[in-house]
Amino acid sequence: DYKRYLMGLTPRVIDEMLSMCPKLCNHVHVDNKVSIRWLKRLGFIFDKPKPYGIERELFYKFYIERVS
Repeated sequence: DYKRYLMGLTPRVIDEMLSMCPKLCNHVHVDNKVSIRWLKRLGFIFDKPKPYGIERELFYKFYIERVS
């Protein structure tokens, strides 16, 4: 069951990435409910949606920062 394996591995990978870069951020389309739910479970914080990209569709900027 690769989905469970990936879900278990992800927090460790994020922690390792945060050890190299104290803040991770990206954008996700407002209609991508599955990814938004997953990112929230991982502890990412979301800004209000804003137009983004060539099509100017609504996206959330999301980020996570290393806790000292």
